[in-house]
Order: sequence, then structure tokens, then C-alpha cells
Amino acid sequence: MSCDYPAGHSQNQFSVSADAEGHESYFPATIVYAGELWERRDSTLRRCEYGIECYYGSVRESTRSLRVLSGDDRSYIRWSYRVYSRQSQTGIRIREKILFVDRDDQGTEIACTDGELIGPMRRFYCDGTVKYEGEACFGEKNGIGRGFYPDGTLWWVGIHNRGEFVVESRDPPVFYTEDGLIDDQVDTAEEMLEELKRWHNLRSEGTCESMQEFAMRIEKQ
Repeated sequence: MSCDYPAGHSQNQFSVSADAEGHESYFPATIVYAGELWERRDSTLRRCEYGIECYYGSVRESTRSLRVLSGDDRSYIRWSYRVYSRQSQTGIRIREKILFVDRDDQGTEIACTDGELIGPMRRFYCDGTVKYEGEACFGEKNGIGRGFYPDGTLWWVGIHNRGEFVVESRDPPVFYTEDGLIDDQVDTAEEMLEELKRWHNLRSEGTCESMQEFAMRIEKQ
């Protein structure tokens, strides 16, 4: 792995590039995410189990840090941001939030409770439009949630139980057409699961070339 700055320029002006197993990863000098400005603190990049990582510090609060990971070909995650806060008494870092982009160019953001992936959850299309919003329990969809079409129109309202979509209950899922009307063609459990699969597999047009670009897209939501 090599880390190089462009010759003749300061480190604060350019991204670091690292060549690892045939691909390059870029870590800019500053990142904007979760309403904060983060500055790169690592002078060298670290190889981890599934890619390359780099740490940033909050410009506003010295106790907060951001771990940026660029996944290699073995990882389902292309990039991820993880926000940590350091407890003043113990010095232990507690995870606050995670945002990652998968190989399908779709993103997931989960707020954490006591460091665990338990809290509000959003999933995004490639262009940053919200695809799903609800709650997560240890990283899985749990409780009432809503799915959306790529144009932001409501697609369905339903319940997950630790990642499993509940179709047979007193409050069955409700699906909508792109015109905003209840879709009465989706009625049986099989039809509901098939429609959920169609929603799950749908991708928006375009690509996302960098994690910072994607983070900026979702900040506008």
C-alpha cells in the first residue's frame, strides 16, 4: 500500500490515495458529514480486514472522531462512515452513527444506542433520495417502516420483526401506486412479498463515485 501527496502541494489541499489490491481509495483532507466538519488526523492509512481505513477528528469537538473505511473486493460495503464519541471518564469510544454504501450503490444510515445499531434507520437510493425509513434493531429493520419510490412517493407502510417483513397480522402492510393511491392489486401475502421484493431490487439511475459525494446528497434530504 502506498500513500502519496501530489508533489509541490500541501497535505491540507489534496486527498490521499492508496493502492490496495488493484484499486485506489481516496481520503480527502476534510469531510462534511452529520452537520460537522471533520479533518483528517491520520498521516498514514491503515489496512484492516476488509479494506483501508482512515481517522478524522471533529473540528468542533475534540472528543468526537470519524472512521472512514474504503472496502476492498471482499467487502459488501464500498465505503462507510462511523461517528464515535469518547467518554470523558473512561476514555472509551462509543459508536454514535454509521453510514455505509453497498455494492449496489445504495446507502444505509443508522443512529446508535449505547454503541449498538439500535435506533432510527434510513436507506437511500443512489441519488440520495430516501428509499426506506424506520427503526433498526441490531442493524435489522424492526417495527413500523415506510418504503418509497425513487421520486420520493410513498410505496408501502408495513412492519418488520427483526428483519422479517410481517404480512399476516391485524395491521397488514399497505401498498401504494406511484400516483399515491392504495394499490388494491396487492392483496394476498404472496403478492405483498412479491411487491416488497420489487421495491427491494429497484435501483435509481446513476452512480456515486465517492463517499463524500453520497454524504452530501443525503444531507440535502
